[in-house]
Amino acid sequence: MGIVGLEYLNTHHKFSEYVENFSFVIIFVLDIPLRISFSNFLQCIISDYADNFEIKYDNDKWVINIKKGLDDAILKAHSELVITLTASQSGTEDTGETALVLELPKVNSEAGPKFSKAYYTADYPEDSVGTIDFKPSLEFSNVDNPEDII
Repeated sequence: MGIVGLEYLNTHHKFSEYVENFSFVIIFVLDIPLRISFSNFLQCIISDYADNFEIKYDNDKWVINIKKGLDDAILKAHSELVITLTASQSGTEDTGETALVLELPKVNSEAGPKFSKAYYTADYPEDSVGTIDFKPSLEFSNVDNPEDII
């Protein structure tokens, strides 16, 4: 029975604590579980921020090696990055994809609105019409009236 394609068990993974000193690796809070057994022919790459990060399998777990620290402008503008991970295996052109949420150090104003969740998901409709609901509902932990958010 051959492998048709790679498929992730979860559609997103989260790890935290990006550190500006990039002389070590960041370890996933949740390893990326694939529905195939690991082999030397499996490759997993970071599609976004490839100049900054490299993913590899080391000591029986997936890790992200920080090759180059993120620019200050990125750290100031974002509280997290959503990064696409793509896996492929030799002998097939099929790939699997997932999203990784990388939480960045807090450099924004402490007085600003704080989202209740680190990330939200939403499903784009097949017919490309209507509205898209957040999952879970978009909320702020320090804002009483949602109409105050601009």
